[in-house]
Amino acid sequence: MKKTLKIALFFVLSVFVALAILFFGFFEVVTLPTSNAQILGDMLWLSEPDSVGFRIIESAHPDYNIKIMMGSPDQLLYEGMFTYTGSELDEVQLTDIYSYLGEEIGLANGEELVPAQ
Repeated sequence: MKKTLKIALFFVLSVFVALAILFFGFFEVVTLPTSNAQILGDMLWLSEPDSVGFRIIESAHPDYNIKIMMGSPDQLLYEGMFTYTGSELDEVQLTDIYSYLGEEIGLANGEELVPAQ
């Protein structure tokens, strides 16, 4: 009886290890930098550390008119023109936004949108 139980346990463990190797061999585990983001309608909401919402009103690359909301769609924090200072993107999308740094908007690729002068 003990021998049968050991063989069954060994078999189950072997199958589990084989499935794990198969899974990690064929699939790439990716963590998205915007995992704290949620798109609701035409707004992107970043939930951490504060709930901040972004809406791109107009875009003419590299200039973007962006509305920034705080807490709810009714609380306007800032609305104005931002300029893309990077070189990697041909157009900034909502899904590229990663953080709001008080003035600059941080992008997932490490570049920024800065307030236009």
